[in-house]
Amino acid sequence: GEWLLKRQSLPGVVVAMSRDAKTVCVASRGWLSCWSVASRELLEETKIANGKISCLAAGPNDWWCAGDMAGNLRLWESTLGKSDHILAGNGSAIVVARFSPTGRRLASISVDGVLRVWDTDSDTVIQETKLSEPAPFMLAFSLRGGLVIANGHSLASCDPDSLTEQTRSEPIGRNAVAMAFSPDERLMATGHTDNGIRVWNLDDGQLLGELLGHERLVTSLSFSSDSQTLISSSVDGTLQAWHVPTHQPFGALFANAQSNVLSHYLADDMSCLLATILHSDQSVSVWMYCPDL
Repeated sequence: GEWLLKRQSLPGVVVAMSRDAKTVCVASRGWLSCWSVASRELLEETKIANGKISCLAAGPNDWWCAGDMAGNLRLWESTLGKSDHILAGNGSAIVVARFSPTGRRLASISVDGVLRVWDTDSDTVIQETKLSEPAPFMLAFSLRGGLVIANGHSLASCDPDSLTEQTRSEPIGRNAVAMAFSPDERLMATGHTDNGIRVWNLDDGQLLGELLGHERLVTSLSFSSDSQTLISSSVDGTLQAWHVPTHQPFGALFANAQSNVLSHYLADDMSCLLATILHSDQSVSVWMYCPDL
């Protein structure tokens, strides 16, 4: 069912779910709050210094990161305020931030196209470069720890510690705005502004197939634990499930033509699926499917 934000007008809302599906964090209207998925109770809430969070990311071992419009990254562990510290940027808004699988690296891209890779043990930048290709940019860490960067032209895989390019895909078509990696470390899926989803061989960057069915751009992607199913969300108001080997849809998990599905999160153990829904009256709700809760 839907909960948490129903019928509240929350412009600029940013939502993320912990990897174990136990916690949801929400940033909006100058506040950062974290909620228990099981009890739906507010765990903790804090006022954001500049009031403008641009992205949220959940890492391993209960670590979280919030990027803001001033270019800073705020890291905290489990509960707000515990081990809370700031990684200072260059003043340009953070577009996307992602933890590596171990949590020892954090990569971010700011609106000016600068990519930074941080060592989270020392809070220092170990690599920084100005991306020469045109925005928009999207990035993600593969389960192997490689950093993949996407823009409107191609997908590039690199070593995060050196930014040495390892593989580059063939042209990917329209801009990639969502990425996901299969747990078996063989596949990568990308969602695009042309409404399509493309599946790639992670070893050589070759395109394996395209999943067609969304009517508007794809906002987020996630693989099932057996790598056979892909879940996608779109601003067409649907959450779709796909059979990866055949590239065919199983059907819609959620559908409402009067709303946009801004993002979704699948717990690592597949115990819980969460989606952020923007309604036609500009209210935002969190939709969850957690059979065991």
